[in-house]
This record gives sequence, structure tokens and C-alpha cells, in this order.
Amino acid sequence: MIDIDEARIQNLETILSQWFPDDNSIMNCETYEIGGVKYKKSVVYKDKYSFGICQINKDSYLKAQKQHGLVSYHPIGEQQLWLNFSDNDTKLIIETIKAERNKQEMIEILPPQPTPEEIAAKEEAARAAAAAAAKGKKGGVVEAEPVKTERVEPVFKEKEPNFLDGLFDDNDVGESTIGPCINTTMKNGLIVRHMPNGDVVQLFDHSIFERTPKTEIDRVYMRGGIVIRHFANLDCEVLYPNGDFATFNRHTMTWVITNTKGFRRQYKDGVYSQLSRVNCLSQTDAKTGIVTTVREDNVVSIHYPEGNTYCQHADGTQIFSQEDG
Repeated sequence: MIDIDEARIQNLETILSQWFPDDNSIMNCETYEIGGVKYKKSVVYKDKYSFGICQINKDSYLKAQKQHGLVSYHPIGEQQLWLNFSDNDTKLIIETIKAERNKQEMIEILPPQPTPEEIAAKEEAARAAAAAAAKGKKGGVVEAEPVKTERVEPVFKEKEPNFLDGLFDDNDVGESTIGPCINTTMKNGLIVRHMPNGDVVQLFDHSIFERTPKTEIDRVYMRGGIVIRHFANLDCEVLYPNGDFATFNRHTMTWVITNTKGFRRQYKDGVYSQLSRVNCLSQTDAKTGIVTTVREDNVVSIHYPEGNTYCQHADGTQIFSQEDG
């Protein structure tokens, strides 16, 4: 027997309803009550697949690292659709999410330090007060009391948003971002998320628990073939389908952009500076008209006469884009 207080459990009640449609599927609808709280679960079994609708348990979500600034997606609503494939290892969940801005880091506002003139004035005032007190005591010597510093209570405020936060306007957060998110977990640990705005996020489950500063925590596939790689130390890389390449260093808040011809620029605080060029070599096939460009930073791009482009970046990411998009 399980030693549990009966007053906490109260009565256990279960209602099970089953349907058997003519497509050889089985539909179960179960309502049960534990401790005075009602729960519902619906499951459909069909050709070794099982799927249903269940209530969301937000306590079961992994606790994400605290993020200051930028935008995060959060689940909303009370229910989600789940699907287990026939191999029992591949799973799919559809939930409703919403993009919200993260709070900025709280920083202390230090009071202004007194100037040397203000300190000297206070000391002079203390000496004058001591001299006046000495006269009142018939020439006795009275030492000037040290200047007392009043204790100031610390004041905190949110850190001002930086230019990265400005990249997200009102259309990228709030009610306009609410929509379904399709989460697929593969048997090899790959997790693929189809976001409401059309972006596709890809990550491996081991990147959630086993991290180093340069661990790739996820990569985002955007419209137009652009790929963004995010790292655990908040650095990122942007891979363009035409061979352009950009890196962001969160510690120094700088961007370095390399274009298809090897020219590089560094951006910091809205100001750019030219960097040394990356060597590159282009060759055109006289018969096919195919132009192949190889850069010293291990980026290879191939441009076809009909307008299609193939590009392989230094990390092995391959992007093929067509002229018609």
C-alpha cells in the first residue's frame, strides 16, 4: 500500500469512453478526477500511430537560462496536440506560442561623487563651527568633527536596450506573433521547430545539457535561404546563400561582415571600419558559363547561368538557391 494521506487524494473517479470508427482506428476519451481536480485525455490509435490532445504542464518544460534583452518564445494556452510515430522514438507536438521581449538586466545607479570643492567647503564649514563653539566655551579648544557621509540607498533600473533589441519591432512581438509551433523530435536527438513566422529552428538534444562557450545551441533557417547559428556564449554567425558571411561577438558587441569578393567590414556602435581583405579566386567555365569562387576563409560558391546559386560555408553548411526564389 502507498502511504498517502486520504484527505489529499479524496475520491478517485475515472470515466472512459471508446469509439471504433470504420477506418480501423480506436478513439479513447478519458476523464478522471484526483484530489478534487479533473483531468481529460483523448487518444486516437491508428496504424501504429497514436495521437491526441492533452493539457499543457508548464512545470515539465526545461528551465531555460535567464536571458536579458532580445526576444523569447513562450507557450500559451492550456492544450497541445501530440503524435507518436510507429517507431515510438519520433514524436511531434503542436502548441501555441507567443514572442515576448525579455527584461533587461538590472543595474545600479550610483550617486554622483562629490567634487573636491564640495569636500573642501564641508571641511571648512566644520572648522568654522568648531571655532564658534570654542569661543562659546571661553577659549577652549574644540576639534572639528569629521564630515559625516549620509548613507544613500541603492537605486536600480533596467539597462537601456542596445541595437540588437532595436532589430525587433512591434510586429515581431506581442499578439501579432501568436500562432502554432510544430515541434518534431527525431530518434537521433534532432529537434526541429516550425515557427509561426515561417522560420525553422534546428537543434540537438545534447546541446541543451552538454555545453561549452562555442557549442552551437541551435540554427535558424529563414526565408530566402539565410541560416543563423547561435552559440552558448551568445555569439552568432549568419550564413547567406550568395556566400556573404557575418559574425557577431557578444562580448565586444561587434559585427564582422565578409562579402562574396572577400572585402571585410567591422561594425561597432553604428560605426564601421575596413579590415584586411580575404583572398579569393574566381574561375569561369568557357563551355557552361558556370562561375566558381573560392575564398581563403573556406567558402565556396557556384553561380549557374540560369541564375541558381550553390554555396558551401566553412562549417559545411550547403545552401542551394534558385532564381525564382
